[in-house]
Amino acid sequence: MVLPFVRELLADLEHSEAFERVRRHLGGGTGRRRVSGLTFTARALYLPFFVRAAAAPCVIIVADNKAAEALHAAILSACELTGALPPESVLRLPAHDVLPFENLSPHPEIQETRAATLWKIATNQARLIIAPVEAACMKLFPRDYYRALALHLKVGEEYMPDMLIEHLLSVGYTKVDVVEMPGQVTLRGGILDVYSPEMDSPVRIDFFGDEIESIRRFDPETQRSSSSLDHALLLPLTETPVTEKLLTAINARLTRAGTAGASIEGGEEPAELLTHVATRTGEATVFPGWEFFAPVAGANLTLLDLLSASSQAAPRVFIEEPAMVKTRASAGGTRSSSATTAPASATSSVPKTSTSPPGISTTDSTNSAAANSTSSAQSTSSTPTAAISPKSTSPPVPPCASTAPSPRSSTPSTRS
Repeated sequence: MVLPFVRELLADLEHSEAFERVRRHLGGGTGRRRVSGLTFTARALYLPFFVRAAAAPCVIIVADNKAAEALHAAILSACELTGALPPESVLRLPAHDVLPFENLSPHPEIQETRAATLWKIATNQARLIIAPVEAACMKLFPRDYYRALALHLKVGEEYMPDMLIEHLLSVGYTKVDVVEMPGQVTLRGGILDVYSPEMDSPVRIDFFGDEIESIRRFDPETQRSSSSLDHALLLPLTETPVTEKLLTAINARLTRAGTAGASIEGGEEPAELLTHVATRTGEATVFPGWEFFAPVAGANLTLLDLLSASSQAAPRVFIEEPAMVKTRASAGGTRSSSATTAPASATSSVPKTSTSPPGISTTDSTNSAAANSTSSAQSTSSTPTAAISPKSTSPPVPPCASTAPSPRSSTPSTRS
């Protein structure tokens, strides 16, 4: 429990002149502002206030999974202290830990985190997403695709138990005799035991025919039922369900060459793919690393597209340590065959468009404190932008694929 005077003390962070400039920029929804002079802890404290001031979903792009994990933990603690955001609305979308064509599938924990995060984004539960540059560049499916991955079961509803088992197995669950660990499921007559990730304990669902008669928690060690529930949320363990259509699309892509293969490179779904899916069944199988080929089944959206569909306001983009993100993107660190990175050239790193969401880059500086940050202005031919920085030493902020926030102007001048 956080004492009231602690939150009152931290609330003063919103009353500084520098924060007010950033708040006005976020409210305007255009341009770019550079924020520096913040230590790692100060960044974690300020970001929830920035997101609340933006009144729109936000994305923080970081260099890699390690940076995402550290920032996610710090921001969750800051949310608890300040109350600026609900902690459950701060999500992490990790990048894959293996490269395509290595004949390896991503780690199950990474797949589980990605699946849960994408489902929450699709169901409008996300306020702030922390994503490495590789994850932010990956192609994604429409929101309906991710919404269908989870099951929200309620007492009194009708489901066919066999179809429930089939769906759970397709989204990563393992069928066992006795459910003891998250991700396991079993069906014994009219009783379905399942242990969903993010649940404190597994649940036992009793069916009367096809109707759910009761939902109860149970102890995985003793297998004895305890308290009753009105509903149960079964989250997916993977974002790439093992379905006949998806596997056959991958099989068709891998066995095709020439112009038909080239036509699918642009993310299109040619008529030939539909023919293969409809006629060539029973040929597709799961193999190590097959998840990297899933985008050929129609993934043509970006992370910002998913967020834009869930809010009337355009999403805001924050880039932590732009130099490190740019180095990561320029080094070819993208871990998906469907991903694209920002150009390595700084002179062409920002496309000239005035419709992209605004972004705020944050850089660390040990020579000044957050409260003493000074500002400098820069001008462009279309959209005004500004930088809050005691030193303008950081390189221009690279965009992420098609998610560049705004036009780039000439190098900003600095005044004390």
